Amino acid sequence: MPLADRTVLPSCLGRRAIAEEDQTEENALVAVSHNAVLGSIIQLASLVRHADDIFCDLAEECQVVFEKTESIHLKVHALSKKIEQLDSTEVNIHCLIPPTWKCASLDPCCLRAFGVFEVKPTVFICHG
Repeated sequence: MPLADRTVLPSCLGRRAIAEEDQTEENALVAVSHNAVLGSIIQLASLVRHADDIFCDLAEECQVVFEKTESIHLKVHALSKKIEQLDSTEVNIHCLIPPTWKCASLDPCCLRAFGVFEVKPTVFICHG
């Protein structure tokens, strides 16, 4: 059974003792209805307090999400500025060839089709 985080009180609206002077039948009915109305007002006040707590927690979570989103936006903006400054004609592409290949018979610029390999012994510089 889950634990209750927030409990709206009173749970039973009409469970209050009637005063001694309200023991007559007519006064007892009025006293019971007044107790029920009073209990419902107290219940609504408790519900409002819990709703306020929930919305305050939600506002804090939204603030955290906004701050993280703003941070990511600034990082993406900085990266886009760096990308705009890059020039593909000036950047050298290093192609690393596995040792099983015949390095002398391969054109280094053709190696771009095979991607970049981690295995060395020979490094070619392919100008794009």
